[in-house]
Amino acid sequence: HLSNKDLKRQENELKKAQKKIKRANPTHSSFLRGFKGFKGKVNDFDVSPDGEYVVACSSDGTFRIFRSTDFTEQEPQTVYQKIDFHQPSAISLKHDKKMIAVGMGEAKMVEFYSIDEKTTYEDGVKTKINISFLKRSEERLHKTNMKHMFLDFEGKFYVTGSDEEDTTIKAWSLSGENLGTFATSQLRNHHVMRSENGRFLAIGAWTSDVMILELKTNKDGSLKSLGKAMTLKGHRKGIIDVAFNPSNDKAVTLSKDQTIKLWNID
Repeated sequence: HLSNKDLKRQENELKKAQKKIKRANPTHSSFLRGFKGFKGKVNDFDVSPDGEYVVACSSDGTFRIFRSTDFTEQEPQTVYQKIDFHQPSAISLKHDKKMIAVGMGEAKMVEFYSIDEKTTYEDGVKTKINISFLKRSEERLHKTNMKHMFLDFEGKFYVTGSDEEDTTIKAWSLSGENLGTFATSQLRNHHVMRSENGRFLAIGAWTSDVMILELKTNKDGSLKSLGKAMTLKGHRKGIIDVAFNPSNDKAVTLSKDQTIKLWNID
Protein backbone atom coordinates (compact mmCIF):
# COMPACT_ATOMS: atom_id res chain seq x y z
CA HIS A 1 0.00 0.00 0.00
CA LEU A 2 3.06 2.29 -0.05
CA SER A 3 4.19 4.43 -2.96
CA ASN A 4 7.62 3.92 -4.55
CA LYS A 5 8.81 7.14 -2.90
CA ASP A 6 7.70 5.95 0.55
CA LEU A 7 9.28 2.52 -0.01
CA LYS A 8 12.58 4.15 -1.01
CA ARG A 9 12.50 6.42 2.04
CA GLN A 10 11.74 3.44 4.29
CA GLU A 11 14.63 1.49 2.74
CA ASN A 12 17.08 4.36 3.30
CA GLU A 13 15.99 4.74 6.93
CA LEU A 14 16.47 1.01 7.47
CA LYS A 15 20.00 1.12 5.99
CA LYS A 16 20.94 3.98 8.32
CA ALA A 17 19.56 2.09 11.31
CA GLN A 18 21.47 -1.07 10.34
CA LYS A 19 24.72 0.90 10.11
CA LYS A 20 24.16 2.24 13.63
CA ILE A 21 23.53 -1.31 14.90
CA LYS A 22 26.78 -2.53 13.34
CA ARG A 23 28.68 0.29 15.06
CA ALA A 24 27.04 -0.47 18.40
CA ASN A 25 29.01 -2.50 20.88
CA PRO A 26 26.66 -3.54 23.72
CA THR A 27 28.84 -3.93 26.79
CA HIS A 28 26.22 -3.40 29.49
CA SER A 29 26.31 -6.13 32.14
CA SER A 30 22.59 -6.84 31.66
CA PHE A 31 22.77 -7.23 27.87
CA LEU A 32 21.96 -10.78 26.69
CA ARG A 33 21.40 -10.83 22.94
CA GLY A 34 19.88 -8.99 20.01
CA PHE A 35 17.58 -10.79 17.58
CA LYS A 36 18.27 -10.17 13.89
CA GLY A 37 16.85 -11.20 10.54
CA PHE A 38 14.10 -8.70 9.80
CA LYS A 39 14.26 -6.47 6.72
CA GLY A 40 11.84 -3.89 8.10
CA LYS A 41 11.09 -2.27 11.45
CA VAL A 42 9.82 -4.46 14.29
CA ASN A 43 6.23 -3.52 15.11
CA ASP A 44 5.52 -5.74 18.13
CA PHE A 45 6.87 -8.67 20.16
CA ASP A 46 5.87 -11.07 22.92
CA VAL A 47 7.74 -13.41 25.28
CA SER A 48 6.59 -16.76 26.68
CA PRO A 49 6.30 -16.97 30.50
CA ASP A 50 9.30 -19.31 30.74
CA GLY A 51 11.39 -17.06 28.48
CA GLU A 52 11.99 -19.86 25.97
CA TYR A 53 10.15 -18.18 23.08
CA VAL A 54 10.46 -14.64 21.76
CA VAL A 55 8.05 -13.88 18.92
CA ALA A 56 8.15 -10.68 16.87
CA CYS A 57 6.50 -9.25 13.76
CA SER A 58 7.84 -6.74 11.27
CA SER A 59 6.74 -4.35 8.53
CA ASP A 60 8.62 -6.61 6.09
CA GLY A 61 5.52 -8.84 6.16
CA THR A 62 6.90 -11.61 8.38
CA PHE A 63 6.85 -12.80 11.94
CA ARG A 64 9.63 -14.81 13.56
CA ILE A 65 10.00 -17.18 16.49
CA PHE A 66 13.29 -17.16 18.38
CA ARG A 67 13.71 -20.19 20.64
CA SER A 68 16.43 -21.05 23.11
CA THR A 69 16.65 -22.53 26.59
CA ASP A 70 19.54 -20.19 27.35
CA PHE A 71 19.87 -17.02 25.29
CA THR A 72 23.19 -16.19 26.93
CA GLU A 73 25.03 -19.22 25.60
CA GLN A 74 23.20 -20.75 22.66
CA GLU A 75 22.45 -19.36 19.23
CA PRO A 76 18.65 -19.16 19.23
CA GLN A 77 16.72 -21.31 16.81
CA THR A 78 14.79 -19.11 14.39
CA VAL A 79 11.76 -19.89 12.24
CA TYR A 80 9.72 -17.38 10.29
CA GLN A 81 6.41 -17.12 8.49
CA LYS A 82 5.61 -14.71 5.68
CA ILE A 83 2.18 -13.09 5.63
CA ASP A 84 1.27 -12.37 2.01
CA PHE A 85 0.01 -8.89 1.09
CA HIS A 86 -0.29 -7.66 4.66
CA GLN A 87 1.99 -5.97 7.19
CA PRO A 88 1.62 -7.44 10.70
CA SER A 89 1.22 -4.76 13.37
CA ALA A 90 0.75 -6.82 16.55
CA ILE A 91 1.61 -10.31 17.80
CA SER A 92 0.58 -12.30 20.86
CA LEU A 93 1.56 -15.76 22.14
CA LYS A 94 -0.62 -18.26 23.98
CA HIS A 95 0.94 -19.18 27.33
CA ASP A 96 1.42 -22.86 26.46
CA LYS A 97 3.34 -21.79 23.30
CA LYS A 98 0.94 -23.73 21.06
CA MET A 99 -0.62 -20.80 19.20
CA ILE A 100 0.24 -17.32 17.89
CA ALA A 101 -2.20 -14.56 16.97
CA VAL A 102 -0.99 -11.93 14.47
CA GLY A 103 -2.85 -8.67 13.94
CA MET A 104 -2.69 -7.09 10.48
CA GLY A 105 -3.01 -3.34 10.81
CA GLU A 106 -4.22 -2.12 7.43
CA ALA A 107 -6.26 -5.27 6.77
CA LYS A 108 -7.87 -4.87 10.24
CA MET A 109 -7.92 -8.66 10.66
CA VAL A 110 -6.21 -11.31 12.82
CA GLU A 111 -4.56 -14.53 11.67
CA PHE A 112 -3.97 -17.55 13.93
CA TYR A 113 -1.11 -20.03 13.63
CA SER A 114 -0.36 -23.23 15.53
CA ILE A 115 3.12 -24.03 16.82
CA ASP A 116 4.18 -27.65 16.88
CA GLU A 117 7.42 -28.88 18.42
CA LYS A 118 8.88 -32.21 17.32
CA THR A 119 11.86 -33.64 19.17
CA THR A 120 14.24 -36.10 17.49
CA TYR A 121 17.10 -38.00 19.08
CA GLU A 122 19.19 -38.75 15.99
CA ASP A 123 22.61 -37.11 16.23
CA GLY A 124 21.69 -35.71 19.61
CA VAL A 125 18.50 -34.09 20.84
CA LYS A 126 17.00 -31.69 18.30
CA THR A 127 13.75 -29.78 18.43
CA LYS A 128 12.05 -28.73 15.20
CA ILE A 129 9.40 -26.01 15.22
CA ASN A 130 6.60 -26.12 12.66
CA ILE A 131 4.23 -23.21 12.02
CA SER A 132 0.82 -23.98 10.50
CA PHE A 133 -1.89 -21.54 9.46
CA LEU A 134 -5.13 -22.11 11.39
CA LYS A 135 -7.64 -19.43 10.44
CA ARG A 136 -8.25 -15.73 9.79
CA SER A 137 -10.95 -13.50 11.22
CA GLU A 138 -13.77 -13.35 8.71
CA GLU A 139 -14.45 -9.62 8.85
CA ARG A 140 -12.65 -6.34 9.42
CA LEU A 141 -12.51 -5.78 13.16
CA HIS A 142 -12.08 -1.98 13.20
CA LYS A 143 -12.81 1.05 11.04
CA THR A 144 -9.19 2.20 11.02
CA ASN A 145 -5.79 0.48 11.21
CA MET A 146 -5.57 -2.07 14.01
CA LYS A 147 -2.61 -1.28 16.24
CA HIS A 148 -3.05 -3.38 19.41
CA MET A 149 -3.97 -7.04 19.88
CA PHE A 150 -3.72 -9.37 22.89
CA LEU A 151 -4.48 -13.09 22.82
CA ASP A 152 -5.92 -14.47 26.05
CA PHE A 153 -3.32 -16.54 27.93
CA GLU A 154 -5.52 -19.65 27.59
CA GLY A 155 -6.49 -18.94 23.98
CA LYS A 156 -10.20 -18.47 24.76
CA PHE A 157 -10.54 -14.96 23.31
CA TYR A 158 -8.56 -11.96 22.09
CA VAL A 159 -8.74 -8.18 22.43
CA THR A 160 -8.06 -5.60 19.71
CA GLY A 161 -7.55 -1.84 19.57
CA SER A 162 -7.23 0.63 16.72
CA ASP A 163 -5.68 4.04 16.22
CA GLU A 164 -6.78 7.30 14.61
CA GLU A 165 -10.51 8.05 14.99
CA ASP A 166 -11.60 4.53 15.96
CA THR A 167 -10.90 4.47 19.71
CA THR A 168 -12.89 1.36 20.56
CA ILE A 169 -11.46 -1.63 22.43
CA LYS A 170 -13.10 -4.89 21.33
CA ALA A 171 -13.08 -8.46 22.59
CA TRP A 172 -13.64 -11.42 20.27
CA SER A 173 -14.05 -15.18 20.50
CA LEU A 174 -11.79 -17.26 18.27
CA SER A 175 -14.87 -18.06 16.18
CA GLY A 176 -15.31 -14.35 15.41
CA GLU A 177 -18.13 -13.43 17.79
CA ASN A 178 -17.90 -9.93 19.29
CA LEU A 179 -17.89 -10.48 23.06
CA GLY A 180 -17.75 -6.84 24.09
CA THR A 181 -16.94 -3.32 22.90
CA PHE A 182 -15.79 -0.36 24.98
CA ALA A 183 -15.64 3.11 23.40
CA THR A 184 -12.98 5.23 25.10
CA SER A 185 -14.04 8.38 23.20
CA GLN A 186 -10.58 9.87 23.73
CA LEU A 187 -9.97 11.04 20.12
CA ARG A 188 -6.92 8.78 19.68
CA ASN A 189 -5.47 5.83 21.60
CA HIS A 190 -1.68 6.15 21.84
CA HIS A 191 -0.91 2.99 23.75
CA VAL A 192 -2.68 -0.02 25.24
CA MET A 193 -0.92 -2.14 27.87
CA ARG A 194 -2.06 -5.42 29.45
CA SER A 195 -1.32 -6.30 33.07
CA GLU A 196 0.85 -9.36 33.72
CA ASN A 197 -2.08 -11.38 35.04
CA GLY A 198 -4.14 -10.56 31.93
CA ARG A 199 -6.97 -9.05 33.96
CA PHE A 200 -6.57 -5.33 33.16
CA LEU A 201 -5.94 -3.11 30.15
CA ALA A 202 -4.59 0.43 30.59
CA ILE A 203 -5.19 2.92 27.80
CA GLY A 204 -3.03 5.98 27.22
CA ALA A 205 -4.72 8.40 24.87
CA TRP A 206 -4.81 11.91 23.43
CA THR A 207 -6.68 13.12 26.52
CA SER A 208 -5.12 13.46 29.98
CA ASP A 209 -7.12 10.66 31.65
CA VAL A 210 -5.96 7.04 31.81
CA MET A 211 -8.70 4.44 31.53
CA ILE A 212 -8.20 1.01 33.06
CA LEU A 213 -10.50 -1.73 31.75
CA GLU A 214 -11.16 -5.05 33.44
CA LEU A 215 -11.55 -8.36 31.59
CA LYS A 216 -13.81 -10.50 33.78
CA THR A 217 -13.76 -14.22 32.96
CA ASN A 218 -15.93 -17.21 33.79
CA LYS A 219 -14.65 -20.33 35.56
CA ASP A 220 -13.90 -22.01 32.22
CA GLY A 221 -11.74 -19.04 31.17
CA SER A 222 -14.21 -17.58 28.67
CA LEU A 223 -14.82 -13.82 28.74
CA LYS A 224 -17.71 -12.68 30.91
CA SER A 225 -17.51 -8.92 30.42
CA LEU A 226 -15.32 -6.03 29.29
CA GLY A 227 -15.79 -2.79 31.21
CA LYS A 228 -14.14 0.17 32.94
CA ALA A 229 -12.53 -0.53 36.30
CA MET A 230 -11.31 2.99 37.06
CA THR A 231 -10.02 6.26 35.59
CA LEU A 232 -6.73 7.82 36.64
CA LYS A 233 -7.01 11.61 36.69
CA GLY A 234 -4.17 14.06 37.40
CA HIS A 235 -2.16 14.71 34.23
CA ARG A 236 -2.64 17.98 32.35
CA LYS A 237 -1.91 16.70 28.81
CA GLY A 238 -2.19 13.53 26.76
CA ILE A 239 -0.74 10.18 27.85
CA ILE A 240 2.20 8.78 25.88
CA ASP A 241 2.66 5.46 27.67
CA VAL A 242 1.43 3.42 30.63
CA ALA A 243 2.60 0.23 32.38
CA PHE A 244 1.75 -2.07 35.31
CA ASN A 245 4.05 -3.47 37.99
CA PRO A 246 4.36 -7.29 38.27
CA SER A 247 1.96 -7.53 41.23
CA ASN A 248 -0.67 -5.46 39.34
CA ASP A 249 -1.37 -3.13 42.27
CA LYS A 250 0.42 -0.09 40.80
CA ALA A 251 0.58 1.68 37.46
CA VAL A 252 2.97 4.26 36.06
CA THR A 253 2.06 6.81 33.41
CA LEU A 254 4.10 9.09 31.15
CA SER A 255 2.46 12.26 29.87
CA LYS A 256 3.10 15.09 27.41
CA ASP A 257 2.95 17.42 30.43
CA GLN A 258 6.54 16.18 31.12
CA THR A 259 5.63 14.27 34.27
CA ILE A 260 5.67 10.62 35.29
CA LYS A 261 3.09 9.54 37.86
CA LEU A 262 2.92 6.41 40.02
CA TRP A 263 -0.58 5.23 40.94
CA ASN A 264 -1.94 2.86 43.56
CA ILE A 265 -4.61 0.84 41.70
CA ASP A 266 -5.08 -1.94 44.26
